[in-house]
Formats: sequence, structure tokens, C-alpha cells
Amino acid sequence: MAEKVSDKPKFPAKPLRLLIVEDQAADAELCLRELRKGGLDVRGDVVSTAKEFIARLGTGDYDIILADDALPGWSGLDALQSLRNLQKDIPFLIVTGELGDETVAELVRVGVADYILKDRMARLPLAVRQALEEKKLREKNRKIEATSSNPVRILYVEDSRADAELSLHILKKAGFEIRADIVETREEFTARLKANTYDVVISDQHLSTWTGIEVFEHSRALGLDIPVILVTGTLNDEMAAQFAKRGLTDYVLKDRLARLPLVLRRALEQKALREERDRAHESILQLAAIVESSDDAIIGKTLDGTITSWNAGAERIYGYSANEALGRSISILVPPDRAEEIPQILEKLKRGEHVRNYETVWVRKDGKRIDTSVTTSLVKDSSGKLTGVSIIGRDITERKRAEEALIKLRKAVDTSGEVIFMTDREGVITFVNPEFTRLYGYTEQEVVGKTTPRVLKSGSRSPEEYASFWKAILDKRVGKEEWVNKTKDGRLVNIENATNPILDEQGDITGFLAIQRDITERKVLEGQLRQAQKMEAVGRLAGGIAHDFNNLLTIIAGYSDMMLSRLAADDPLRAHVSEIRIAGDRAASLTRQLLAFSRQQVLAPQVLDLNAVVANMDKMLRRLIGEHIDLVTVCEKRLWHVKADPGQLEQVIMNLAVNARDAMPKGGKLTLETANVELDGAYARAHVAVKPGRYIMLAVSDTGCGMDSETQSHLFEPFFTTKERGKG
Repeated sequence: MAEKVSDKPKFPAKPLRLLIVEDQAADAELCLRELRKGGLDVRGDVVSTAKEFIARLGTGDYDIILADDALPGWSGLDALQSLRNLQKDIPFLIVTGELGDETVAELVRVGVADYILKDRMARLPLAVRQALEEKKLREKNRKIEATSSNPVRILYVEDSRADAELSLHILKKAGFEIRADIVETREEFTARLKANTYDVVISDQHLSTWTGIEVFEHSRALGLDIPVILVTGTLNDEMAAQFAKRGLTDYVLKDRLARLPLVLRRALEQKALREERDRAHESILQLAAIVESSDDAIIGKTLDGTITSWNAGAERIYGYSANEALGRSISILVPPDRAEEIPQILEKLKRGEHVRNYETVWVRKDGKRIDTSVTTSLVKDSSGKLTGVSIIGRDITERKRAEEALIKLRKAVDTSGEVIFMTDREGVITFVNPEFTRLYGYTEQEVVGKTTPRVLKSGSRSPEEYASFWKAILDKRVGKEEWVNKTKDGRLVNIENATNPILDEQGDITGFLAIQRDITERKVLEGQLRQAQKMEAVGRLAGGIAHDFNNLLTIIAGYSDMMLSRLAADDPLRAHVSEIRIAGDRAASLTRQLLAFSRQQVLAPQVLDLNAVVANMDKMLRRLIGEHIDLVTVCEKRLWHVKADPGQLEQVIMNLAVNARDAMPKGGKLTLETANVELDGAYARAHVAVKPGRYIMLAVSDTGCGMDSETQSHLFEPFFTTKERGKG
């Protein structure tokens, strides 16, 4: 509708407030996304009913309104009428899927700022900018009008100022509020007309240097369609003929100046009528241009079916030129098996029923059948008499094919054994398939409009990992990843995820498609297999070591005891033999640890306070890790007791402390934490060999360099180390 402007108008830094009248949340979001993509900072409220619309208008100060034309129970035009009733001047734009040309004409007539089809949303930012500029212009004009009482602006051409003032006095007495300039010469007249805008020119016919007729002709030569009223002392037949020849119909005799107000009023009314006709003619030209440039077929026909109008869209869709179609029956488009449709549609129209988007099949000139959406309306003359029918036909062949393909695709998605869902560019879910509901427990209504982390996030990944993932898919780097997601009932599931960007015609990302497979059972089986293999290997190794090493230890311990029994208490060798005996005990402890690891059992369990174990190791740990590392203990005050082997616990803590020390060569912080925890069924299902119940947690954390994913994969492998050869 509006021409494209080269420079974007400048708007205030504050966001534009939008009121969107739309019953589809996805369409409302599309409007906001297109406006932001077009460089506008917008904030939008969405309503779908007339009641909500009026309530929002009463409480909100909106800059612009976007409305769908087809809403359940009401329309965009109804919304515009409500806006008019509230006497609010807010630019009102229609955003709709399709629009017939008669509807377009009606929108223009009632004052809709612009309309945008949903398949051409790229125009929306420009249309909004233009509507806001037009509002500024209206406000400026209102301010100008407010400074005056709309007087009649008169340019009076008269040698005698007294005669001019007499005429103006008569007009004022008649109730006219006037603003007048009085000139005598052609030069003054021309200068005034170029510098100012006047509603009417009044001129004496008999001037000293020129005549009133010349005043009239000069105004026309300047290209001005402005009423000229001549005042003359005499009027003979020859002068009347000159007036009529030139189209001069507004004149008054000086001895009948009392008629001047009537002549002025008539001249102003005729001017207004001409301007209205010009505007109507311009609207007709605009409508004709819309009809001719429409992609749809716009056809006029008589009541008996004779084609009376045929636009370029009809020629393109159905193959007949205007010369070939005009005067022929509309039946040239209707296949024999649908011959009764046109009469049936006409009867519906006569009964006052609406026929919009009626889907049928018509035939091209070459015999090809075309899927067509038909909208029809009656054509009446000024007296209301029915004269014909207007038909808008849209070729929907490609749309029907796309719909059929979409149905097939939807069936495939709905019956897929894999989770499939879609999001917009910000990760807000827009679609989920039935498998999503089955796996995660959420219905489509519960998750659409929410972000995937908000719904599925399990806490297994850090914010940095999420940020890295989003950066990768925004860079269009796709691949498969394994995730841990959380279901509606809190259960954790392992999934294999593949996320692919959805691109528009320009290659820009508009959203994402995620395909996920539940691999929880597979991960459990893999873990069990790895654990079994490790335990088998360790068991064999530990058994061999225990068998051979214990034989050696028995000899060492036996001979040590024999030597100790024979040495006096003050014998210098006794201390050395005691060290040998202690070393043998330590070696035996190591053997027991290997056996405990392979058999998954403690050696000498007893009920103990884990806080006491941690406290007893404090001094030893500080000496072990060095002064460059801070040791912090955070212990639960009322810690439950646990049955465990204290020696095993001390060995675990010491080993972890040594590892932490090695990971912090430049210093850092080592934290030991104890706490009471209760593990529920959901946690137990996600972790092999864990039973629900009450547990004591021992957490050891440090600020060291950490472990990469490769190292983490070997975390629980026996004898695995990252230390270089010769360093332990």
C-alpha cells in the first residue's frame, strides 16, 4: 500500500508498546520477531477477545495495534470500531493470512493504516514505521488547526479597499469567520498565491490594470483549482456568455451584495465536493491497481454467469486472456462433475450466507485441473439492486500438495519411536511429538511456550557447558551428544541428542529441530558390563597378589615376631625389627584393600562418626598437603552414624588429598564436607547399585586444574594414573 522510504524515521529510545489482537500465540510471537529483526525495540501484549481488547485499551498506553482480521466470534474491523468508540488515535494495522480485494477496499475506507499478509511479514517493520510517521503528521495538523478556528481564507483582488472591506463585512455579519488579504496587481496576486493557501478568491470584474476574468484565468494558469467569485457592477448578455464560456459560475452584482454569503457557501461546498470526488477517484484507481496486480483471480460475472471482468491473476491461473474470457460463461472454468456448485453458491449468497475460502477444483484452458479456493460476494448498484457476483479464486494446488506432504510427515513424526520436538531461536518449545509425552510425561500444552532447560534440565551440565552447546548450534555445528534429562516425575534419563538448526530462505536460523533417543537402559547395561569386567580383572589380580604376597608376608611377620621375642627390650636391633613388623602389617592392609575393592565389601566395619574421622585426620592432612594449600572442613552438626571400616575411610581421604595436592602445585583450597542425604527412587533408578534410603555424604573438592573428559572416563579404573613415570 505505501511506498518504500529510503531513510528510516527516527523514534524515541524507549521501546514501542504493541497491542496484538491474535488468538494464535505463535503468530503473535512471529510479529514481535519480525519487528525486532527489522530493528525495532518492541514490547507486546496479546489479547484474543473483545473484552480483553477493551480492558487493555483502558489501562495501557499503546503506540500501535496489530490485529488479525479473522478471530473467533469477532474481527479486526470490530476491534477498530471499538478503538474509534474510545476516541483513541492509535495506528491500527491488519495482519492476516489472506485478504480479498473487497475487504481491502473496506479496510482503506474505515481508516486502517495498512495491512500485511502473513506470508509477507518482511513488510511489517516498514509498515509500522510509516504508520507511526503518519500519526505524527496527524498530530502536527491537529496542533495547527487548534491554533485557529478554521476561518475561511480569502484572497480579495480590488482597487477600492473600501469596496473590499464592505464585502468582507457582509460575510462576517453572515456568520463567516474570515482571514483575508487584499491585493490590486497581478504581481501581488501571484506572490500571495505562491506564498499562502487560500480557500477562495474574490475579485472585482473591473480593475484598473486587469479584469476579474483575467484573475480567474491566471489562477488556472498557475495550476490552482481554487474557486473564484467575481463582483461586478453590471452584467450584460455578452459578459454572462464570457463567464459561462470559461466555466465561471460564481459571481454577484454589487447592488446585490447580500447574496455574497450564499454564493461563497455554494462555492466552498462545490470545492469540497470536487475534492471528495478526486479522493474517490484516487481510491478507485488504487483499488483497480490492487485488483490488476493481485496474484489471485478476480472475476466479475452477471447473475446468469456471463463473465464481465477478468484480471491478470485470472489470466495467469486459468490461461484465458481477458479477450477470450469476457462475454463467455463462467462454466468454462467448472468441470462437468461440479456443474452445480456455482448455482448453489449463488443461492447461498442470496440467502445472506457468506461464501469464503470454499475449496473446489476448476479447469484451466489447457484442461489441467487446478485446486482453487473461492470467495464470492454479491454486487449491488446504488439502489441496492443485485446486478452480479464478484469471485476471487486462489490457486491452492501447491498448498494442497504441501498439506498432503505435511500430513504424511506428521504421521511419521507422530509414530516415531524417537523424541522429536522443535523450538524457536531462543529455545522456546513450539512442537513436541507423542514420544516426547511418553518419555518425559509432559503434555504438549504443558511445555509449548517454555524453554527446554526449564522443562528438561537435570543439573548434570554446568552453565558453561550449556553456553558452549548453544554457541555450537548457533554456529550451525551439529552432531550427536549424550545428555541426562529430567522427566516430569523427577526421573533422570540418559538420551542421545541431535539438534539441527531450521533455516529460512536467507540461511538465517529461525529455530531448531531436536531428535532424541532414550539410551538409559543401554547406559545401565554398559556400566554394568564395564563394572563386571573391571571387577573380574581386579579380582583375578587381587587373588594372585593375595595368594603370593600373603605367603611372603607370613614369613616376614613370623620371623619378625620370632626376632622380637628373642631380643631384649633395650637391644638396638629391636627398633629395626619393629619397623619391619609394622611394614608387614601395612602390606597386609594393602592386600585387604585390594580384596575389598574386588569383592565390594568392607574389611572391619564398625559404627562410627564420620566427623570424628575427618577431625582426627586434620593435622596429618595439613602436613601432607603443605602450607600453600588451605584445608577447609564443613561438617554437618548432627551427622548420622555410619557402619564402615575407618581405615578404609582414612585411606580414601588421604588418597584424594594427595591427588588434590598434585593438582594444585601453586596453591589453592581443599574442602572436606559431610552431610546427611536421602536418596529417592528416581535417583536410585539412575545410578547402578544404589538403593533408596538415608546416606552420609563425604564430599572432597579442590580448586585444582580439574580433569578433562578423557581422564574422567578412566576415573574408577584400578591403578590408572596421570602421573609421569617415576613420580608415583
